[in-house]
Amino acid sequence: MSDRETELAEKQEELQAQKEELTAAIEELVQKNNYLSETLAQLQKRNKELDLLLYKTSHDLKSPLTSLQGLFHLLESEDLTDPQKQLLEFMDQKLSQMNDILKSLNMLSEATFEKIQTKNVNLKAISASVMQDLKYLPNFQQTKINYEYNNLEYITIDDHLLYNILKCLISNAIIFRDSVEEGNVWVCFDQKNESLIVEVTDDGDGIAADIGPHIFNMFFRGSQRSHGSGLGLYIVKEIVDRLKGEIRWISKPGKTTFQIVLPSLV
Repeated sequence: MSDRETELAEKQEELQAQKEELTAAIEELVQKNNYLSETLAQLQKRNKELDLLLYKTSHDLKSPLTSLQGLFHLLESEDLTDPQKQLLEFMDQKLSQMNDILKSLNMLSEATFEKIQTKNVNLKAISASVMQDLKYLPNFQQTKINYEYNNLEYITIDDHLLYNILKCLISNAIIFRDSVEEGNVWVCFDQKNESLIVEVTDDGDGIAADIGPHIFNMFFRGSQRSHGSGLGLYIVKEIVDRLKGEIRWISKPGKTTFQIVLPSLV
């Protein structure tokens, strides 16, 4: 065999070896891809199961919790000793905390699962509804809520989602402030390029720079004043993302503003 033929044979053997290595590498990649696909499918299945669990839990717990609160109110009319009254008051506080958590789970469920249903919403009416639900907050009486509508009366949007946005933002503005001093919250509605703009500004504590990057995290509580579930701003962000909107915020001691821009849903 000539040197030329020997060289060609060696090259052919080398190419064959490289082909086999490449084939083995492709087979390994295919196996890993199949494994990743199966893992992703399992994760998606688990996520759907967790989503369903959240949906059912937030709805199924409402009835028994309401029944318990009714029983406690009946006990309040009984002739109880002072220690029994103290115990009843403590248990009622814990039930109220459970109820607040359940309301947050319900809002999260609506933000995540409920079908978006748009209609003409009266902004003053939905604002009044939010105020009605927030009047139980400790600082509510010391906080003046100022509304500005800029000639906007109706807007086409999902009223439940807008309600949840307003409730979460305004409740935070009421809670995170000095409970001794009187304060203000300004809620402004405006419309620009067919988008609804909602701004909520308060003169409360402000958001510290070190906790700013975490305020939209699930269950995050950035202050000792927080006694809730830590879901409020997470829910707001989920709703805004679902509506393909934008949320911005700026804060310093004595002034915090959240601005939300929601595109037209007509």
